Amino acid sequence: RSPGMRSVRACRSEHERVCGLFADAFGGAAPAFVARAPGRVNLIGEHIDYCGYSVLPFALAQSTEIACRATDEPTLVIKNARGDAYPPLQVSARDPPIDSSRLCWTNYVLAGIKGICEHLHIDSPKGMLMLLDSHVPSGSGLSSSSSIVVAAALATLYANERMRDIDPAQFASVCARAEHYIGTIGGGMDQAISVLAEPGKAKLISFLPSLTTRNVTLPAAAGFIVANSLVEANKYASCYNTRVVECSLAAAVLAKSLSLSNWQQVRKLCDLQQSSALALDQLAAGVDSHLKPGVYTISDVAKQLDLPTEEVEKRYLRGGVEPTAQFKLHDRALHVYTEAARVLEFARICDAAAATASTSNNATTFASLGRLMDQSHRSCAELYECSCTELDALVAICKKCGAVGARLTGAGWGGCVVALAPVSVLDDLRAGIVAAYYGSKPANVVAAAVFATVPAAGAAVSELLQ
Repeated sequence: RSPGMRSVRACRSEHERVCGLFADAFGGAAPAFVARAPGRVNLIGEHIDYCGYSVLPFALAQSTEIACRATDEPTLVIKNARGDAYPPLQVSARDPPIDSSRLCWTNYVLAGIKGICEHLHIDSPKGMLMLLDSHVPSGSGLSSSSSIVVAAALATLYANERMRDIDPAQFASVCARAEHYIGTIGGGMDQAISVLAEPGKAKLISFLPSLTTRNVTLPAAAGFIVANSLVEANKYASCYNTRVVECSLAAAVLAKSLSLSNWQQVRKLCDLQQSSALALDQLAAGVDSHLKPGVYTISDVAKQLDLPTEEVEKRYLRGGVEPTAQFKLHDRALHVYTEAARVLEFARICDAAAATASTSNNATTFASLGRLMDQSHRSCAELYECSCTELDALVAICKKCGAVGARLTGAGWGGCVVALAPVSVLDDLRAGIVAAYYGSKPANVVAAAVFATVPAAGAAVSELLQ
């Protein structure tokens, strides 16, 4: 099988922590297996997966583990290793309800279960005792929520003996759609890398015409530091869904302005490229020509599309975005098209460096990659407005302390930055970041907040030996 979706046999000692927590939570019972799904760091390509464009992440060693035992009772009992701060849930395994109006950690578990059961038509799923233990910090922009969805979906597959009935890419796509149950209109990057990641490799993930990935070999001397701003990113409190709607509105207005005959079918910015056959730089120029800088109201968009306002609201507003919202179509579309180009250039530079297998051009390669990361952060901050004061400060500190390039990673509005530097200076870079940003924070907080990282493996199930 492809990377991801692996099932391996493992001794309980390899999962000693989560097995012990399961026993404590369920009266001494032992789990039968552990489903694991990693978080991720996105090197470049922010907020463009839901527009249909390629991204370049890799998986982290930090992951979500769900220790599980299937039962004959059609009931899910879901508990969290963090105890009282995360209330447990007991609910029917058959079509468990998800209240997307409430922020609740169990919604992510239920979304993974529901997505798989619906896709594979599992009408009478096994009940499960589930104990979740996540080492991906929540609200950090490292895909903690998607790692829960993937781990829960994988546990459901294994418990119901359906591992062979779905391939890894299809499984990742199901997990991406499942997360929509919760209310976030994501694009699919987080689930794809969590499932399909390979040790030592970044992945160029593409979504059209269907989900595909290819390995990208990063320069051997390249090291990466992830640093948490300690501002918790909340996609619901943020403008995440508004950005999705803005991109959809921008695509429609651009398509109409370019006199495309199928403009009413254009819902994503990538649809516009497919229909127009324009290159990314031409599309960026078209944004400047056809979209005004500044704010559009829904009435402004309706006039541009020559449609009743009510029809525009019905077609394009979703994810809780209100008709009274204001939309910056020019800036959002310009970010998407220029960011999409940066992703392809980043991969091209890495491919070229790998092909030469020489260290003589490391400085040039690093400078080029770093420049793309810096440009990406500026675009996220200025055009997409998904940064915050703390993220901007942390990026500046990374650069001052020796990073070749640095940018926010994840949805933004808090969370983490990722910094590129030669492996030889990572210790000094980390020390400088710690001194400049974290000050007198406790050592355990700092250890979890700023760390060097390398690409790790994707999701897997460990069948626990007796």
